[in-house]
Amino acid sequence: MEMLRQGSFNVSEISYKVGFSSTSYFIKCFHDFYGYPPGELGKQEPHESESQQGGQSGKKRKTMVIGSFSIIILLAIVLFIFVKPLLSKQKNLEKSIAVLPFINDSNDSTNVYLINGLMESILNNLQEIEKLRVVSRTSVEKFRNTAKTIPEIARELNVNYVIEGSGQKIGDQISLNNQMIEAMNDTHVWGAQYTREATDIFNLQTEVAKKIADEIQVIVTPEEEERIQNIPTENLEAYDSFLKGLDIFYEGNRESYFEAISYFEMAIEHDAEFARAFADVAISYYMLDIFQAEKEYSEQINSYADKALLLDPHLPQSLIAKAVFYMNNAEYELALPYLEKALEYNPNSALVINILSDFYTSYIPNPGKYLEYAIKGIGLDIAAHDSTTASYIYLHLSNALIQTGFLGEAENYIYKSLEYDPGNLF
Repeated sequence: MEMLRQGSFNVSEISYKVGFSSTSYFIKCFHDFYGYPPGELGKQEPHESESQQGGQSGKKRKTMVIGSFSIIILLAIVLFIFVKPLLSKQKNLEKSIAVLPFINDSNDSTNVYLINGLMESILNNLQEIEKLRVVSRTSVEKFRNTAKTIPEIARELNVNYVIEGSGQKIGDQISLNNQMIEAMNDTHVWGAQYTREATDIFNLQTEVAKKIADEIQVIVTPEEEERIQNIPTENLEAYDSFLKGLDIFYEGNRESYFEAISYFEMAIEHDAEFARAFADVAISYYMLDIFQAEKEYSEQINSYADKALLLDPHLPQSLIAKAVFYMNNAEYELALPYLEKALEYNPNSALVINILSDFYTSYIPNPGKYLEYAIKGIGLDIAAHDSTTASYIYLHLSNALIQTGFLGEAENYIYKSLEYDPGNLF
């Protein structure tokens, strides 16, 4: 209110300065609190001349107002005592979310890649938000055909909110249904149905991500919002080929990487400035080389990575592509700046966090740094691993804690390791 009266900032600027990620939500809260929107401030507050003309009727009104305020204060005290603990508990709920694999509502199974692409894009948009913890796609993928309940899934992923979705493409139209559930009490928080032209796919992905952030009331900085609204390509044919490649890439074997590369290159043929497609070609070649003693694709990785960086140096995947080129050449220290910058642009990148965690335990030993990234990685990606691998991740983390003197915390992670694999006697 004071900032509005001073007139130094507009409503949108004030909204961000006082901690709201959404201007519309700020206006709603202002209206709920004061009884009118911020745009009507001058109309609602009485001027000095009007107050002087009030006379006796003004005094009566003043008495009534004082009486009303007394009642309001009494009610406020009651609410503070009895309701505040509940509100505080809700307010302090961690902003953590899992976006479950979307269901293809169409009888046409060839549309699965598009529905998966919608889910991936919405997930990526949410991952741009630093104040939100977003579980990785590889972690949620195991629940694609699960019979588990939302509370069970949420406990396994250690999140407070879960997004479910389904969609289909009919002709040139895309239909998408989404709902958000608060896992603690399995309650429906938000739901929406969208029907858009296929040409509007990027606005649809952005709108859903921003709506989810609004509903959770997480702060989105102007820089994060700008990255969320970034359109990867203006060419829909290029984007269609890219989504097909991305869907195949996640199959995670040599054949799928080769096939994904062919689709990414097809996307580049349609749009020679498609930075994400160039970056994903480089990353795919790295995946083909990663376990090979003789590196075969370093030249291709470097060439595609450089092109991606030239086209979009702020794209996390461009930075990751250049980092994996240096990793492929065992030049780990040269990879670090690119990985750290990628993490700045995508704070929820489980891929980058896991690479950094591995760096600081295997290539550039640093227990403190390893702890920092390993703990972050567990929060984003632990469910992506089988029970034996998860057990060893917790075991390595406990060893790092012992090295740095945190014996009590180390004991907790040792027990966690045994939960995943009781036979792990280390």
